[in-house]
Amino acid sequence: MVLCEIDNKFDISNPHGIDIKKCLVLPPIIHSFKNSYDNFEPKDMWLILCEDPVNNNKGMIVYDETEKSYGLAFKDNRKHSFGFTFIGHYEGFLDTLMNM
Repeated sequence: MVLCEIDNKFDISNPHGIDIKKCLVLPPIIHSFKNSYDNFEPKDMWLILCEDPVNNNKGMIVYDETEKSYGLAFKDNRKHSFGFTFIGHYEGFLDTLMNM
């Protein structure tokens, strides 16, 4: 779906200057995220793009199958909180990318 939406225009970027070719997670993987919309209960979503694929310290784009939408997630680096937190849905992949 992502490749169709970007139409093989890998030069598309966002305000952070993200390189889509380097940051796409291919093939996408299922990962558990704390859902900020549901008392931080774990929710499995597809990890589609990772802004920092080496350290996972920046934004991520996920796909929520139950909502059929893309969204943003971030690594939670607070002292007593570990893991990744889902923070919101967006219209499509490109909309999510631009709001990172």
